[in-house]
Amino acid sequence: MMGRDFLLKYTNGYTKSFLRWGLIFSYLLAYQCSALDSTSSKRVNYSGIALPSRSPENGYYIQGGLVGVFKTTLKDSSTRASNIYLYALYSQLHQWRISLGGSIFTPSEKYFVNFWYYGSYLPEKYFGIGENTNPNRNEFISYHVFHTETFFLRKLSKNNFLGLIHYLERMGDIVYPIQGIMDQNRPSGITSNFCNGLGLSFRHDSRDYLLSSKRGVYIELSMVRFGKFLGSDYAFTLYRADLRKFWQVIPNKDHIFAVQSLFTACEGAHPLRWLPNIYSRGYHPNLYRNNLVYMLQAEYRLRVWKWFGASFFGGMSQSADKITTFSESPIRPNYGMGLRFKLMAKHNLQLRIDYGFGQGTSNYYLAFYDAF
Repeated sequence: MMGRDFLLKYTNGYTKSFLRWGLIFSYLLAYQCSALDSTSSKRVNYSGIALPSRSPENGYYIQGGLVGVFKTTLKDSSTRASNIYLYALYSQLHQWRISLGGSIFTPSEKYFVNFWYYGSYLPEKYFGIGENTNPNRNEFISYHVFHTETFFLRKLSKNNFLGLIHYLERMGDIVYPIQGIMDQNRPSGITSNFCNGLGLSFRHDSRDYLLSSKRGVYIELSMVRFGKFLGSDYAFTLYRADLRKFWQVIPNKDHIFAVQSLFTACEGAHPLRWLPNIYSRGYHPNLYRNNLVYMLQAEYRLRVWKWFGASFFGGMSQSADKITTFSESPIRPNYGMGLRFKLMAKHNLQLRIDYGFGQGTSNYYLAFYDAF
């Protein structure tokens, strides 16, 4: 248990330490970006945004992000641009979230590193579990969480990569209403827990731009195992199959048609937070949690005028307890439209604002990257 005790020691105090190291990293990133951008090579470009907002669960809050796009080498034109982004939110109710992520290609794309780390204390809606939960019946729960996802992939051949995945999560200080939905259902994982998993991932990635693709194919097949041998409180397995295709409909014009097919599954004694969910635009991501989830979506993106663009999207999703009941599961359609504001023409980086509709639900989205 020495490995578990070591990891718990450094994740028990995650709130302060993650904020501290996140701020230090963001400062170093900003400094490095400034230093590189001041040279004639223009290796790094970066952009940021801050937005004051208000919501019933958060009160008044401010959210903002900084994204840097860069190349690890200027000698090899075949090496695609890498990116790192930092996002933070803080509310008048002392709620917070800070996340750091990115995708990095080493020179000649010999290695591909993809990561997402975040810590948060934010209330979220809980609807229950299953494909028949009611969007109008929910409650607010809150907890502290520290979460990491790291992919370290080695190039096999052009656009093909194989490597390791590591997931780690520490969750605690969970608060939910007495006699509410969660208290009555008592799903696993509603007490403080620690999950640690290791797995394999294969990727084929021929996309031209990672954050907002115009052309190419993306295929991800992965499996991650969580077990007692890693000090995890739960033993379960995650599966993911993600296929995407991008077409430039009108040559030399920003008219893009994109399609994604995504299947996720969780098998074993899993805690609540690791259940797959339907996050099609228009649905709350916690609405239809289940052991198996399938999503299909398509989107048409077009440039309207110079730095201003739009998108139209639609799709369907299904969730089920097991594979044999998928045919009985209701189909959840979604549709919507969005605006695009180009921030970096060189790297096709743009601010995305979408509004989606589902069955009796709707939601809006703000990000530095496309939905897929």
